[in-house]
Amino acid sequence: MFKILKISLLICASLLALPHCSLGQKPVVQALNKRSAAANEILTISGSGFSATKTDLVVTLGAARGEIITATTASIEVKIPTGATFSSVSVTNIKSGLTGYSSALFDLSFGGETFDPSLMGLQEDFIS
Repeated sequence: MFKILKISLLICASLLALPHCSLGQKPVVQALNKRSAAANEILTISGSGFSATKTDLVVTLGAARGEIITATTASIEVKIPTGATFSSVSVTNIKSGLTGYSSALFDLSFGGETFDPSLMGLQEDFIS
């Protein structure tokens, strides 16, 4: 009798643990096609363990969430938000709750021409 109860408890414990193990694979960010880009440009994230459903994913570039344009299990195209900060890029699968991070850091650039100091005006001093 005791042996049957012990086996039943083991089976129940195994069944309870099963959903936690089968939630999904952790996203792995292997590469970014750009290390720096301006807001509203498209960044392609390559890796594995992503979802092909855009609404299952959240991509953040530092302090800001990017708008996912397309998603497959191995690639995500995301629109770079204006609030992106210098940091790794994270991909979170909201169904599994697991997050993967890029080893490369991403930096928001502001575009424009190269800096030419000859175009600057004269120094102005302000009296306080």
